[in-house]
Amino acid sequence: GGRINVFTKDGAFIAALGKGLGSDPGQFDSPDGITIVQDLNWLIIVDQNNMRVQVFDLSEIVWP
Repeated sequence: GGRINVFTKDGAFIAALGKGLGSDPGQFDSPDGITIVQDLNWLIIVDQNNMRVQVFDLSEIVWP
């Protein structure tokens, strides 16, 4: 799929990240890993089928 779904620790849905299936910036094709680098405020996502790693600045993500 082309999305990363974000939930609270209690399982409540917060937001979906990703502009859909594809290879453009912000799109994913089988996201395979995710981590947060707190010191840098980065969200890092491994995009398996696009063979790349995308890095997002958490301060730039618009949360609902």
